[in-house]
Amino acid sequence: GEPVATHRVDGVGWAVSLTPSRIYLGGTFTTVRNQSGQSQGAYANLAAFDRTTGAVSPTFRADTNGIVRTLAVRGDTLYLGGDFTTVNGQPRARLAAVDLQTGAVKPFRADTNRVNKVVAAGDRLYVAGTLSTIGGVARNRVAALDLVTGAVDPTFDPNVNASVNTIAALPDRSRVFIGGL
Repeated sequence: GEPVATHRVDGVGWAVSLTPSRIYLGGTFTTVRNQSGQSQGAYANLAAFDRTTGAVSPTFRADTNGIVRTLAVRGDTLYLGGDFTTVNGQPRARLAAVDLQTGAVKPFRADTNRVNKVVAAGDRLYVAGTLSTIGGVARNRVAALDLVTGAVDPTFDPNVNASVNTIAALPDRSRVFIGGL
């Protein structure tokens, strides 16, 4: 198809996630501008755009105080990971879940070290990065969490010895693929 003239950010986009109506962009930026260069408002590292018009969606707010490196959508939730410690002013260390429509922070919580990639499969959120603990549980670089609560899956512990940059899982969770250094 033909490209849509979209609003743009004043920094770097690190992650994109799509729904039928929106484009979610995470990265390191502070402002969204229209095609003429006029500010459309302050957006800290995460913004949603209308998939048809390309305009920023002002009803979605999920500002972070650090880089958003990865995004995943499941149901009515947007999962984000990176180098932040707050989302909309609420403490969330490098991993969070927000409402897909509004950006409101959800109760899901599993504080950790830097997150490079999140992916949803089945009823789990797989998390990869430099983590050594997540949600207070020891896990080396990779973990699986309950999508709703953030509780660490006690049966999944591959115990990786170096940073993991990417992860993928089959929908039935029968296989998980990881890559890194």
